[in-house]
Amino acid sequence: MSNIDSKVGDNFIATWFYREDKDDCSAYPNVAMSSCSAKFYELYLKSAIDFFVSARLFNPSARLLFFTNIPLAELEEWRVDGVNIRTIFKGLDVRVVNVSLTRKTPADWFSYWRNQFYLLDMLDYFKVELGSADKFILLDSDCVFTNSADPIFDAIEDAGVLNLNIGYSRNEKINGITLDDMREIYSQIYGEKISPEKFFYSGGEFVAMKASLLGSFMSEADSLWSENFERYKRGRIKLNEEAHFLSLLYFRNGKVNDISGKGFIKRMWTFGARNICDGDENTIIWHLPGEKKYGLPRLFSWLKNRDFICGKNDFVKAASSYCMIPKKNFGALAMRYFAALFYKARKVFGRS
Repeated sequence: MSNIDSKVGDNFIATWFYREDKDDCSAYPNVAMSSCSAKFYELYLKSAIDFFVSARLFNPSARLLFFTNIPLAELEEWRVDGVNIRTIFKGLDVRVVNVSLTRKTPADWFSYWRNQFYLLDMLDYFKVELGSADKFILLDSDCVFTNSADPIFDAIEDAGVLNLNIGYSRNEKINGITLDDMREIYSQIYGEKISPEKFFYSGGEFVAMKASLLGSFMSEADSLWSENFERYKRGRIKLNEEAHFLSLLYFRNGKVNDISGKGFIKRMWTFGARNICDGDENTIIWHLPGEKKYGLPRLFSWLKNRDFICGKNDFVKAASSYCMIPKKNFGALAMRYFAALFYKARKVFGRS
């Protein structure tokens, strides 16, 4: 029997945090600190609170889920900057779901992100626990909502599955391999070729589909996982991370519906190779991988000062200012500069 008393046609919004320990630490280039440090945990959990405050603010009837391997009893006592996480989650009606990582990669699998296939365990959970008419959006925790997700759920209802084309070129290295490499792996595994014009890299920060499709999707995922792991054991080129994996799965299942440019979600780089355009502020979901150490902690502090209660316009205004969307501002740049010095000092003195 389902652990979630799901009504027909419920909409689920979820994110996750997998706690690594000293035996399975890995590298996260956008954070650049030990993934088993208290500071790393704090940054990710602050982002998760930002995520859920925004998700509830703009989606009052959605079912919110937080996946983690942190035991519930421990999470009950966990505080971030003096804030009890479970108290906030209970106030937002966020359900905490404990899920184990069953597809853990070996230490020499790839340079980064040893927990990224945790996504498949979350999809396994959805497959079992959600009703056939339910729909879900599973996101990275460094995302915030700035409007209702209803248009996204409507699109899921129509298309079944949505994909986010990140826009990489054919020969551009994407976490170790190119799109052409991925097409070749597909051909070797399935004996079929994919046209380069049709194939693209689907960002793993956004997984959106009808729950009814998960049976066949996860059956194919299990098969691909076995094939890909065998390639690792033989020293062959392989799918290194979850977005490589998902990209092949979508094409194998015939579920390719690119929603990039539709205003649903965008991976927004706010500094360095900045890709922010006029109008991006109207995107429903902002994915902010470069703001985990900068704008998102400041947004958390802003929310904390208001007891995590605010209006929609005030939230968007604060997120826009702290994360520099659509325009850069002196305050955010200055705070980023001082934060960068702080993190550099921590690293120098061995407190990463």
